[in-house]
Amino acid sequence: MSAQTPPEEWQKWFEQVWAYREDVVYKQLFGSVGPQIETIPPQLFHQMGYQAEPDPRWLVHGVFEVAPSEKLPWWTYVTTALSNPWGDDPAAIDKDQPSGLGFELLMHTPNQARWAVQVLHWMMAVNILAGSGILQGETVFAGGRIPLHTSIDPENPGSKVRNLLITEAQHLVPGFKLPSGTVELLLCLGITDAEMKLAATLNYDDMMAQLKSDGIFPVTDPARA
Repeated sequence: MSAQTPPEEWQKWFEQVWAYREDVVYKQLFGSVGPQIETIPPQLFHQMGYQAEPDPRWLVHGVFEVAPSEKLPWWTYVTTALSNPWGDDPAAIDKDQPSGLGFELLMHTPNQARWAVQVLHWMMAVNILAGSGILQGETVFAGGRIPLHTSIDPENPGSKVRNLLITEAQHLVPGFKLPSGTVELLLCLGITDAEMKLAATLNYDDMMAQLKSDGIFPVTDPARA
């Protein structure tokens, strides 16, 4: 953070950015997300090979669980804090540039799903470490394909949904703006190995059209064929 903005003013601005995302944007998109957030467990970073004490800022990242409502007919799981403007000075902000990592992650499920929280925790941890330069590789992007090498739902080991496809949340809004910059809303969609191979052969628009035509987008259902 630059010395241009006094710490007290910076903290007030930072909290306003955070509140705007959750109290305004998320309320418009999902309805009330409620007061409960499930934050990343510190041991997850250790399980991923990061042996130092996790940065306290990483541990405020979490997932909201939103029950079906008149706004959305599915269970919804959405991350918060990936777009926090850590270290940015409001006096130097370009609001047309990404805020924080520049995205938040989303999943829809047909039923209440503990595994969705775990998947998003893992995705957040990977991207935090990659964005910090600790883990080799780039952060997630629309069109990205991520193999899980196992069922997406540990309680359904026979599920053929074993991969994640990252898409824009076209059914809601592909992105939004915060006072600190732009944010993409990226959907994590569970797909099968066969669908993973097919996605590799299609351009993004054709892939999205196929997912919608097959009734796969935007809900991840481990029990589907």
